[in-house]
Amino acid sequence: MVKTKADIQKSAETLAAKMNLFVLSINHSDISEHIEVVIDSPGDITLSCCAEFNREFQNKLEEMGLNYSVTVTTYGAYEPLKYPYQLKKNIGRVVIAKLKTGKECEGVLKQADENKIEIEVTERIPKEKGKGKITKITGKGFSYPELEYVKVKPVF
Repeated sequence: MVKTKADIQKSAETLAAKMNLFVLSINHSDISEHIEVVIDSPGDITLSCCAEFNREFQNKLEEMGLNYSVTVTTYGAYEPLKYPYQLKKNIGRVVIAKLKTGKECEGVLKQADENKIEIEVTERIPKEKGKGKITKITGKGFSYPELEYVKVKPVF
């Protein structure tokens, strides 16, 4: 029986659900007989978690009669956050949001739900009287259709 890409995808997603993980993407190449799976979880994800998924998925493929090499990775630190759950688990971290207008907004991610996010932005604005500037902290809300991407700003 020939297994389709849909069968492979379903197998990966079923295994991921059992391990409390999400399959973000799966790249399948018949030419090189290689499958790359990108996984994530609602909490932190560890190297041992990736290794366990890799072993279990490789076993599933063998049970299906397929001989593929498998690479399992996690969503990269420099990749845009695509899903609401990714935003929720990064609440409290500094993010950079790029709007579809081209403007960027940097601040602390304070809230994220299924429709929008809120970022606490620190701005330096001129004083009303005299010289100098004052620091103003404001919350800015954005709906997902307004956003081109949101990335976590790495802290070193």
